[in-house]
Amino acid sequence: MIGKTISHYRIIEEIGRGGMGTVYKAEDTKLKRIVALKFLPEVGGERQRLRFTREAQAAAALDHPNICSVHEIEEADGHTFISMTYCEGSTLKQLAELGSLGLDEILDIVIQIARGLSDAHEKGIVHRDIKPANIMVSDKLQARIMDFGLARLEDRTGVTRDGTAVGTILYMSPEQMRGDPVDKRSDIWSLGVVLYELVAGDHPFHGEYEASTIYAILNDKPKPIEQLVPGAPEGLKKIIGTALEKDPEKRYQRIDELIDDLERLRKEPGSAIALSGSYGDIKRYTLKGAAILAAATLIAIAVYAFLSTMTFRLPRKPISVAVVDFDNRTGDPNFSCLTDLLITDLKQCPYLNIMSRRRFDELRSSAGAESLDDSTAFALSGMVGVETIIFPRILRFGRSYRINASAFDVSTRRLLFDRAVQGKDAGDIFEMIDELFAMIKSDMKNLDIIPSEEADRALPLKKLTTGSMAAYISFARGDSLYNSGNQLKAIPHIERAVEIDSTFVPALRVLALLYDYMGDRDRSIHCARKAKELSRELGEREFIRSIITEYVVLKNWDRAIEYMDLLLELDPNDVLRYYQMGFYLSSYKKDHGRAIELFETALELDPKNITGRRGPIYNSMGNAYLFSGDREKAMECFECYSGYAKNSPDPLHSIAFADLYTGNYASASLRLEEVIERFPHFYIAHQDLGMAELARGKWYEAIASFERYIECAPRGARPCGHVNIAYVHFIQENISSAMKEIENALSIDPFCTSAHWLRGVIDLDIFGDTEDARLALRVMQERASLSEFTIESAYYENLNGRILVAEGNYEKGIEALLRAAERAPSKFISFRKDVVKGYLAAGLFERAIEECEKLLDLNDRDAESFCLLARAFEMAERPRDAEISRNRALEIWEDADPGFCPMETLSPQGYL
Repeated sequence: MIGKTISHYRIIEEIGRGGMGTVYKAEDTKLKRIVALKFLPEVGGERQRLRFTREAQAAAALDHPNICSVHEIEEADGHTFISMTYCEGSTLKQLAELGSLGLDEILDIVIQIARGLSDAHEKGIVHRDIKPANIMVSDKLQARIMDFGLARLEDRTGVTRDGTAVGTILYMSPEQMRGDPVDKRSDIWSLGVVLYELVAGDHPFHGEYEASTIYAILNDKPKPIEQLVPGAPEGLKKIIGTALEKDPEKRYQRIDELIDDLERLRKEPGSAIALSGSYGDIKRYTLKGAAILAAATLIAIAVYAFLSTMTFRLPRKPISVAVVDFDNRTGDPNFSCLTDLLITDLKQCPYLNIMSRRRFDELRSSAGAESLDDSTAFALSGMVGVETIIFPRILRFGRSYRINASAFDVSTRRLLFDRAVQGKDAGDIFEMIDELFAMIKSDMKNLDIIPSEEADRALPLKKLTTGSMAAYISFARGDSLYNSGNQLKAIPHIERAVEIDSTFVPALRVLALLYDYMGDRDRSIHCARKAKELSRELGEREFIRSIITEYVVLKNWDRAIEYMDLLLELDPNDVLRYYQMGFYLSSYKKDHGRAIELFETALELDPKNITGRRGPIYNSMGNAYLFSGDREKAMECFECYSGYAKNSPDPLHSIAFADLYTGNYASASLRLEEVIERFPHFYIAHQDLGMAELARGKWYEAIASFERYIECAPRGARPCGHVNIAYVHFIQENISSAMKEIENALSIDPFCTSAHWLRGVIDLDIFGDTEDARLALRVMQERASLSEFTIESAYYENLNGRILVAEGNYEKGIEALLRAAERAPSKFISFRKDVVKGYLAAGLFERAIEECEKLLDLNDRDAESFCLLARAFEMAERPRDAEISRNRALEIWEDADPGFCPMETLSPQGYL
C-alpha cells in the first residue's frame, strides 16, 4: 500500500493495525493536509463492514479537542476506509512502557480523556474500548481518544450478537465481561483501570490466563494503590476505588463527577508526587530516553516537512481585500444588503482577509468624504495597505438582473478581472452571488493571488445564511446595529429575521447573544442550542462557531475557549478569534498573561486595522494589564483605544474605570460625569459613578447615581441597580429600605442571584439567623445556574462561606470564600475582602494581613481594606500599625456624607 494513491489520498506509511483494521498515514492531495486512513480488513464480511461504518458514524457525531475527528468514510478501488485527523505523538501505551510521568501529567491526561468521553456521553455514545492503546498523546501532552469501533449509540440496536462481550479484556468492566447491557459507567470503569495502571505501573487485575483474568475482574479487588505507590494522596485512592466499583450503581454515575474529583485532586497541595519507584519488571522512562525520543520525533517531522515542500506549497499569508458597496442601479433599496452577502461568501476562502463595511465607513468618515467614489475608495484602501479592491454592480433589465464585479490591484490600479452573472428574477440573487464568488476565486487562482490548490468547498449562501431575501435584509440591519454597540435596537430586526426563517443559523447565534445581554437566559440558551443543531450540516467551522455560542451563553468559559482554540487551528490568521479568546481568558478565567499574548498576536496580524478591531483589542488588553496590577500600561492601551474610537463612550469610560479600580475616585467621578454628559444612553457609567461615590463615603450621591442607572438601563439590567441601592442601605443599617429594594429587584427578576445573596447576608450579619441565610442559599441553588463558570456560582459560594464561618467551620468556610473570589470577575474586589474577614474570624491574622496588602497593591485608597488591615494588626498586637491604617481610612473618607456608618463605627475595638 505504501506509495499507492487511493481516491485522492497518497499512502505514506503504516502507523498501526488491529482487529478493526489497518491505519496508514496519508496525504490528502485535494486539501493538502496529512490525515490518518483506517482501512477495513480484507476479511470480515458485512457484519465487520457494519461495525466499521458505525465507528465512522459514532466518531463523526463528535467534535471535541480530545477526540480524533473523522472527516469522511469512502469506498474506492475495492477498499472501505475512514479519513481521520492525523495525530502526532505516541499512544498512551507507548508512553507507559517507555517512561516515567508525575502525577500532575497523569491527572492532566486522564482529565482530557474524561472530557472527551463526557462529550461523547452527552451525545449518547459509549466508547466501550477505552485503553492506553486507543489514546494518542502529543508532545505537548494533548490526549485524543481514537477508535470508536466498538462504540454504541444508546438509542440504537447493537451490531454485536446478544451476550457477546467485546473490547479488550484487561480494560473491560464486569458488566461488559458478563455480556450484560453496558452504559456510560462502563467507560468510567475502563478509565479507572487506565488511571490505576498509569499511577501504579501495574494492572489492577492479574491472571496468567484469560480465564483467570476474567475471574479477577469479576471477583477480586485490586491491590491497594498505596502499597504500590507509598504516599499516594487519599483523594487518589478514593477516585480509583469509586471508579473500580464492580457494581455500576456504586460507581461514578456520570463522568463529570469523576472529572470534578480529579480536578480537586490536581489542585491539592502536595499531590504532585513522582511515580518512579520499582514495580517488578515494569519499564520506566528515563529523562535521557525521553529526550532521545523527542529529538528523533523532531528530526522526523523536519524531514517530512522538507519533503512535503516538493509536492505542495505551505499555506501563504492571506491577502487583504476591500469590497466597495454595490453600485445599485435597480432603484430597489433592499439590494443594499448584497455587499454583506458577497463578503459572507468571500470570507469562506481562508486566503482572503476582507475589510469590513464598518471599517470602510470609518475610513470615509475620518477622511471627511460624504460619499465613496472610485478614486476615494482606492485612496482609502491604499492608506491601510489593502491589496485588492472589488467594485460590484447590479443592474436590472425588465424582470432579469445582472451582477458584475471588477477587481483591481490597489497599488497599480490595474484591472485584474471583470466578471458578470445573469439571473431571471430577484429570486436568483443568492445563486448569482455564489456564481460570482466562484468566478472571483477562479480568477484569483489563475492570477496566483490565492493558491491554485485552494479547495472549492464553499457552502451555498442559502445554506450558510437563509433562502429568504426579506430575512437577510432584516438580519443585515440588526447585525449592523449589534456590531456598532446598539444591542437594544438590533433585537427586533434579528427577531424578525428568525420569524421569517426559523433555520437562519447566524441570526439565531446573534439573537442568543442579544438575549444573553438582556439577561433572558432561557431564550438565549434556546436560540444557541437550536443554532448548534441546525449547523451540524454546515461544516466544521460553522458547527464550532455554534458550539462556542452555546458555551458562551452557558458561561462555560473553559469549553468556549477550547473550541476557539480549535478554530484558530483551522484558521491561524483569524484576528477576531484571537481577540475574542483573549477577552474570555482575561475577563472570566483571569489568565491575563495569556490573554495579553493573544491580543498582541491579533494586533500583529492586523497592523493597518483592516478588521476595524484594533480599538476594542487595545481596550481589552488595557483591562488585562489593569487587573494584572500594571496601571501604566493599561492607561497606554486605553489612550491607543481612544484614537480608534473618538465618537464612542468606551475609551473614556475605560479610563474612568481604571481610575475607580485603582482608587483615583475624584478623577473617576469627573470622567464618568463627562461620559454621561456626552453619551446619556450609556447607563453603565451611572453605576460606576455610584461605586466611585460610595468608595468616598458619599452614600447619598451613590444612591442617586444608582437610581439614574435604573432609569436608563434596559429592564433586564435594572435589578442590579436595585441591589446596589439595597447594599448602600444595608451598610447604613437601614434594613427595611434594603429589603424593599431587594423585593423591587426580585419583582423584575425572581431569579436575581445577587438579590437572594444580599437577603441571605442581611439575615446572617444583622439578625444572626443562619437558618434563614441557608434558606436563601437553597433558593439560589434551586433557581440559578451554579456551574462553576458563572457569577451565580460566585455569589452562592460567598454566602455559603459566610454561613460556615459564622457557624465556626472556618476551614470549609474560607475554602468557599476563596472559591467565590476565584470565580467572580476580576473587578469583584469585595469577594476578596470577604476572604480577609474569614481569616480574621478564624484568628489567622497573618494571612489576613498578607491578603490586605495584596488588595492595597491594586488600590492604595481602598478605605475598607485599610479598616480590615487595622483589625488584623490589632490581632497581631501591632497597635501602631493599626492606628496608621485606621487614619488612612479616615483620610479617604474625610469628605463622607454625614451619618456614613462605616466611618462612624471605625474604632480600635472593631472593624468594618
